[in-house]
Amino acid sequence: MACSKVVAPSGTARKSCTSIDRPAWAPPEMMLIIGRGSRGVVPGSATASYSGRRRASAAARAVAPERAPELDRLWTYRGSRGTAGFCPLGPDLRYILAIEKVPDGQPVRLPREGLAARYRERLAEYGGPVAEYRELIVNDDDVVYRPVENVLLPAPWYRDRVVMIGDAAHGTSPHCGQGGAQAIEDGIVLAEEIARNLPVSEVLANFMQRRYDRCRMIVEGSEAIGRWEQDHTVDIDPDAVSFQVTMAAMAPL
Repeated sequence: MACSKVVAPSGTARKSCTSIDRPAWAPPEMMLIIGRGSRGVVPGSATASYSGRRRASAAARAVAPERAPELDRLWTYRGSRGTAGFCPLGPDLRYILAIEKVPDGQPVRLPREGLAARYRERLAEYGGPVAEYRELIVNDDDVVYRPVENVLLPAPWYRDRVVMIGDAAHGTSPHCGQGGAQAIEDGIVLAEEIARNLPVSEVLANFMQRRYDRCRMIVEGSEAIGRWEQDHTVDIDPDAVSFQVTMAAMAPL
């Protein structure tokens, strides 16, 4: 694990950690970089090329504390400042989510104390199941509230024997629900290319050819929906963009 102090343009400092590892299925001459905070860890480069875009948006989630069999799939609802809904994690487990434009004058990071109450307040405009389940969110420790950030590292995502995958290369906002899925796909594609017993340079070149355009479309589509949430006058149809991203994510690897 490599950690560093990152200072934002606003002057706020935060700790950024990246996992640097070699799974058992990877050849001994290859190293993987997985997760956020990939800047400056590429060998031979003091600062890796990096493009990060953060808007005044935040995402929150909390585990829905009771069984809700009717919420057996992803449900989303549009609000005046963003989106709320439910994401199933298993037969008896799901979380209630929100992606919002942070109210003017409010910070994109909130203190832990009072977080459940603030979350209920941010969900106050929604009816239906959201209204029912928001009142069950009472424990501050059950709520995760973080700024939204889109990251797309320019191609290639590798140098020599080091390759970045997952959020280290293409961290996406949660608008299309594809962040974790695309990281898993990275691992599958990389393993498939390694299994072909090609030289590392060819493995990584093939990996990039199969992954870059797909991940770019998902990151840029999620960011477009975020732009629309910030300003409803922009010429973006969030539902059409979401459909396009979903179709891209369903295409064969």
